[in-house]
Amino acid sequence: MLPHRMTIKNPNEHELDLLLWSIAMGSLHPFIGGHNNANFGEISAEWELVVTDIDNLKPKSLGKIGFNDDGFYSTIEGFDADAVTKKIIEGTINVGSFVEE
Repeated sequence: MLPHRMTIKNPNEHELDLLLWSIAMGSLHPFIGGHNNANFGEISAEWELVVTDIDNLKPKSLGKIGFNDDGFYSTIEGFDADAVTKKIIEGTINVGSFVEE
């Protein structure tokens, strides 16, 4: 196991949706490195989404997101990867606006 943690400060709804959506898209081909045609480098991952704020310093869990042998999963209420994909296609979420040059 390789522990990993991400900290996102004050994300808006679209930024959080895109982060979670990118994890969902990564689950479609969960391999790193070479020789993945021989199933080398297959990975699984799980993150717990927690929030804290000035009024409540104790972290509050909103659910988990990840992928494993059974594919992508999310227990985060309100997140729907298919709905985010639709918003990207329709242009409601402009992915390009989140890319820094």
